[in-house]
Amino acid sequence: MVQPNNHRLSVRRKCDLFQLCRSGYYYEPAPTSREDLTLMQRVAPCTG
Repeated sequence: MVQPNNHRLSVRRKCDLFQLCRSGYYYEPAPTSREDLTLMQRVAPCTG
């Protein structure tokens, strides 16, 4: 995993080493809404 507090290597170099896009390093997913969680709970038993 790329750790931001290690200053020996730049973020760019770390991402190059792991073959990751820098945009993926900075990406923060949006929280899942309560409605989506409820729907996922209802669908999960149907998917086996």
